[in-house]
Amino acid sequence: MKKFIGCLLIIIGLAIIGAGIFFNINDLGRLRGVKTEAIIVYLSNEGRDIIVTVNFEVNGKRQIARLENIRSDMEVGGVIDIYYNPDNPESILSADIVYATYIMMGIGLVVLIIGTVVLFKRKADSDRKVTANVYKKVMKYKYVVTAHVVGVKVNVAVVQNGISPMIVEANCRNPKNGRTYLFRSEDLWFDARDIVMKAGIRTLPVHVNPNNYKEYVMDLSSITKYTK
Repeated sequence: MKKFIGCLLIIIGLAIIGAGIFFNINDLGRLRGVKTEAIIVYLSNEGRDIIVTVNFEVNGKRQIARLENIRSDMEVGGVIDIYYNPDNPESILSADIVYATYIMMGIGLVVLIIGTVVLFKRKADSDRKVTANVYKKVMKYKYVVTAHVVGVKVNVAVVQNGISPMIVEANCRNPKNGRTYLFRSEDLWFDARDIVMKAGIRTLPVHVNPNNYKEYVMDLSSITKYTK
C-alpha cells in the first residue's frame, strides 16, 4: 500500500510541476513578456468579471491596457506588477498569474519529495524485514566465508533527521560457480569508514547460504567493537 501511495504522490507531484512549467512557459512565451509596474486607473464590471484598466510606461510613453482582475484587494490608484508584450503593449498579463505558476511548481515539488520519502521508507522497512528473515535462514547453515572489504559509502537512500547511514561493502568469490558476489552491510549510524581505515580492517566474515550467496548476513563485530 505504501508503495502505491508513494508512486501515486510522485506521479501527482510531477504532474503539478509539469502543469506549472507549461502554464508559465505558455503565458510568458506567448507574450515574450517584459515585467513592469502599472497603475490601476479604472475598475469595471463586465458580467461576472471585473476588468482592470491600467496605465504603464513603455519606452518613455504611457500605455493603457486592460486585464481581468484576479484579486479582490485591487483598487483605483493601486500599483501592480504586470508583463507586457513589447511588440504589442496592449497585450498584458498580471504577474499574479505568473507567481501562481511558481506556487504550483513549489507545491508539486513538495508532493514529489513526500512521495519519494514514502517510497524509499517503504523500501528501507522492507529491506529490514528481509534481513531478519534471511538471518534466521542463513544461520542454520553455519557456513562462513571471508569477504574482502572494497569500500564504505553513505546510503543516500535512507535519511533520518537529515543524516544518512553508512554501509560496508565486501566481495567474495564462490568456488562452486566462480562468480564474485558483492555483500552489503546493514545501515551503520556511526563513522564506519574511519574505523575501517584506522583499524586496518581488510576482511570480514560473512554468513551465507552455501547454495545461494545472495542470502547472507555480514558479521560486523570487528567494526562495532570500536563503538563501545
